[in-house]
Amino acid sequence: MKGRMQMKRSRVFGALAVGVAIAAVTAGAAHADDAYVANGWGEARFFGDGDKLLVCDTVTDGIKVRASIQKWYGATSSWQAIGVNDAPSSSCDTKVIDIEPDTSLVRIHIWAEDGGVKVSGSDEYSQSFNATP
Repeated sequence: MKGRMQMKRSRVFGALAVGVAIAAVTAGAAHADDAYVANGWGEARFFGDGDKLLVCDTVTDGIKVRASIQKWYGATSSWQAIGVNDAPSSSCDTKVIDIEPDTSLVRIHIWAEDGGVKVSGSDEYSQSFNATP
């Protein structure tokens, strides 16, 4: 009986260890650096689970931070914006931007605007990545 109990505990512990390892790998993939970009006025991150674009204004200066998800279109060899999100002043906002198909090649474009005019030198782009990891 004692041997069986130790064996059950070993199996449970082994299953738990594997589960924790899988969760750690999955969490790492969901927060990959290629789904993040910053430009000095703010930052943006894309979460493939739910197609969410998070945009944050990190500087209290009255300059608006905007970001878009751009999708690669092979037929035209070009990046095209498929959704835009703005960050409230000194805060963050999340918006769902549905990307179809889920395996599409995308990137994040972030920029700053002052009075509706793009701030020169504020454009930054993330590395390209597949919308759903």
